[in-house]
Amino acid sequence: MFPVVGYILLFVAVGAAFILVNLLVGKLIRPVRPHQEKETIYECGEPTIGSAWVQFDLRFYIVALFYLVFDVEVALIYPWAVVFRDFPLRNIHPQAQKAAEAAQCAAEQKKFWPYHDKLFTAASLQIDDLKKYAHELELNVEQFAACLDSNKYVGGIDADMQAGQNAGVNATPTFFVNGYPLSGAASYERFKEVVDAALEQAQSAQRTN
Repeated sequence: MFPVVGYILLFVAVGAAFILVNLLVGKLIRPVRPHQEKETIYECGEPTIGSAWVQFDLRFYIVALFYLVFDVEVALIYPWAVVFRDFPLRNIHPQAQKAAEAAQCAAEQKKFWPYHDKLFTAASLQIDDLKKYAHELELNVEQFAACLDSNKYVGGIDADMQAGQNAGVNATPTFFVNGYPLSGAASYERFKEVVDAALEQAQSAQRTN
């Protein structure tokens, strides 16, 4: 995958090229002899800087470039936000609670998602197995075990459970697309239908505004 630094450098280069192209076009389309007002005051009210051919406030273009880089970076590198919350079904999966705590302990060592994936392929979720998976993922096992034995994430998981119940969650997995719930193992076609409907709703709102 293209490294994040590479993306940032690419966006900076594109932004710089964008500014240079606009300056070149401005030079070509400006009148040969700008009128007196053009020579003294720029459109934004700032005093002119440099030649009348290239009258611009550099600060404006720098700020615009930062916004351009930020917007493109967010759109391409982080096109959506995933919020993961715990909802262990304790009644039918007695080991799910400690597994959820274990994943949070793994998150302390920046290994939440690898540990998450490990849990969903594991044959057993006993305490010893949870610690063994930490070793397999090269976590600091002593730190992980101390975290797991401390029950420090019970309160956070309980809060996730309560928030889920308040939102109408009663099964896993449950997804929310623009507030619309999708519960259970929904098909790709069903996801596509809901996402397309959300996009159409957003586009309709933009056209209305």
